[in-house]
Amino acid sequence: MGIDILKKTCKVKVDELGGGLTKEEFIGEVKDIDGLLPLLTDVIVSEIMHDAPGLRIISNYAVGYDNVGAETATKKEESW
Repeated sequence: MGIDILKKTCKVKVDELGGGLTKEEFIGEVKDIDGLLPLLTDVIVSEIMHDAPGLRIISNYAVGYDNVGAETATKKEESW
């Protein structure tokens, strides 16, 4: 399983409940992350990205990226 491979080299947090996180819950969980793998049901808005200063990659587990604020992500990349 892909998560097992990631766990060998990375610190991995998984939403074990599978019910999706609220924006506030996401903000509380992303402060120390480097990467994010959201599901289609996870809406990744600018507030979430701004509260993750180390965030370097968002790899969406879905077709497309309508649930990810691509404009904010692009601006964040440009600020590195």
